[in-house]
Amino acid sequence: CLSRLLVNAMGGEINLNPEYASGMKGNPGAEFVVRLPMNTLLVSDHEGNAMHSVPAYRAVSQAVLASRSSKQMPFEVERNISDEVPTLNKLNGDDGCFIGKFRILIVDDDRISRKMLRRRFSRLFPHGVLDEAQSGEQCLEYITIHKKFYDIIFMDQNMGAINGDETIKKLRESNVDSLIIGISANKIEGLHITAGADGFYQKPIPPDGILLQRFATQLPPPGNWRVLILDSIKSNTYFTQKELQQVSSAHFTTVEESEGRWSMTPCFDSEKAMSLIANQWFDLILLDHNLQNLSTDVCLGAYAREYGMNKDAIIVLCSSLCRKGINEKKSFNLFWSKPLPSVEIIRQNLCQELLKSRSFVKDMDKPC
Repeated sequence: CLSRLLVNAMGGEINLNPEYASGMKGNPGAEFVVRLPMNTLLVSDHEGNAMHSVPAYRAVSQAVLASRSSKQMPFEVERNISDEVPTLNKLNGDDGCFIGKFRILIVDDDRISRKMLRRRFSRLFPHGVLDEAQSGEQCLEYITIHKKFYDIIFMDQNMGAINGDETIKKLRESNVDSLIIGISANKIEGLHITAGADGFYQKPIPPDGILLQRFATQLPPPGNWRVLILDSIKSNTYFTQKELQQVSSAHFTTVEESEGRWSMTPCFDSEKAMSLIANQWFDLILLDHNLQNLSTDVCLGAYAREYGMNKDAIIVLCSSLCRKGINEKKSFNLFWSKPLPSVEIIRQNLCQELLKSRSFVKDMDKPC
């Protein structure tokens, strides 16, 4: 059942208390004991006085047992509670997250579910902007009427008037090309995929590491990126823009939709490029080594690292030469040979650059 799956996902256990009796004739009732790994807390007696520090799962158990009548003999349950409950830190070996201002919409009619999903995705997208919709109608209102854009939409199924699969279908009919992930306690993956979803997770959703791996193969970088394309040949910048438009769009439903995703600035002169880098924010910079000569272009990368408005921009060196023939000075993140790689490879390369450890993000967010 869903409750057991949730408890197991948190490293706990749920068991029936065979000694429980409700005290109501003809209605024996049932009691389930849930054990969860938690930090220690201070136990209080019935008057609120502090007693001693014990593991929280034992403190909760003691509190439950203390509230029962001694005639029910609940102490056997207490003896069955092991001190060897695993900690969450041991279970959670995932330390990854995506940097970038991803815009995320959580669609679920249950407030507690939305709260849990928000907490989870806030951890995976620490710089993201999260919205909530409590129905399919509200989701459609946000996107089709208020013209809000989301990089990812997480969609529940059973929500009243319009269910999740119907909402997904209406979104796709409106050329919404966000990444849509279905989430439900029921096994309805086929229903959501047929409606147009990109993936589906049965509750409880998988661990962070699995989610990050899957997102890295499907998710385009955030839809508000600013891109600088530096190339001496104008036709190259034109075709590069066209390919990047597809990279920015999960489904590339229409040209109009994709053109509005990223703001792209072509540049054909190194001096102008230096001015742009120093005075404008760019999330992605593509440098062509043939603009003048290799050493100058590598210096442009170093210049962006030292003087750029965004010193952490992803810098890509593009060249018709093989990488072995380039004197790399580690001022760029990626190397793409010309002609450029496929849309899927470019998208995955960029997403891998956005995948960082949470400790890295904490250090990055510290004030200078």
